Amino acid sequence: MNKFLTVLALTASVLLVGCQQEEPSKSVNQDKKQEQPASQQKKSKWGYELADEVWQDTKSYDSPRMAFIWSKPPHTEGKTNYRYEIWSTKLDHTDLKRRVSYKDVGNGILRTQKTSPDGRYTVFAVSINSRYEKRLYDIKTKTMKVLSHGGVIPSFEWTSDSKSIYYNEAGDFKHYHIPTAKLTILSDKYGERGNAFLVIDNDTKIVFFRSNKMHVRDLKTGKLLFERPYERISEEGVIRTPTGNKFHFQYQSRGHVIVDASKPSYPIISEFDSASTPKAFDPADDTLLWTSALGIYDIKSNKRIELDLTNFDELMRLGLDPSQTNLYNF
Repeated sequence: MNKFLTVLALTASVLLVGCQQEEPSKSVNQDKKQEQPASQQKKSKWGYELADEVWQDTKSYDSPRMAFIWSKPPHTEGKTNYRYEIWSTKLDHTDLKRRVSYKDVGNGILRTQKTSPDGRYTVFAVSINSRYEKRLYDIKTKTMKVLSHGGVIPSFEWTSDSKSIYYNEAGDFKHYHIPTAKLTILSDKYGERGNAFLVIDNDTKIVFFRSNKMHVRDLKTGKLLFERPYERISEEGVIRTPTGNKFHFQYQSRGHVIVDASKPSYPIISEFDSASTPKAFDPADDTLLWTSALGIYDIKSNKRIELDLTNFDELMRLGLDPSQTNLYNF
């Protein structure tokens, strides 16, 4: 089995301010000895280094990563009442890095996030005065753009080329195209104004999940291509493979379905029962489902695969509280 789990290591630097009056006899070596304890003190205070993720850094982007919301990271204590940030690690819970700081999240509750497949962008929603502000953050340029405001917590979906975002908002279904900075309302085209959805089959189709059915439409024209009834489809666990050739959803709380999106009949590849809610397909093996940061569900054997949690446990000891996890950099 391919093990891609990682946790991010953070780098920080400390500037030492010299005294106005220095003893003439103080040597350069003595200065260095005084710098080291100060640097070590900052690291030991939190137990991790505070370093921002650098897009396409060769050491961080040599394997898939997972992004997540971190509520109340220790270094934010006393700085703000809204201590939400977005961080990431490799799939083995190493290489801990920050993607979006609390300063960029601002004065609101961070409700949901989704990082682009190439890792450059993160789109997220912040609750401010009972409304949800949708924001797009570029970790390459360190810039942020507010996309829109609405009264519901949105579902975000990226296209595989990381250039477009689809999301639902207060009765509208919207598309934002990054290269042109154009926001378009698509509710009439698809006959949809919300619910869970996925962009599938190499960004050519879109599948919507209502409470009692799934239906597939052409992404460009909105034409209905296929539909199949189900009972009580859940909005949780709606995930796809990186290319969208397969997708997964849940119904009746424990029922899991994996569908082949590359065929016009949308045949069911696998059905199984499990109390776990998958977060992502494994980037290297689509018969494996990440159920959380802690484990993998093997579809072939219908069993959960336990992982080495040494790195994860260490981060939890330091105050890590991950939520809204998604994988990127496939």
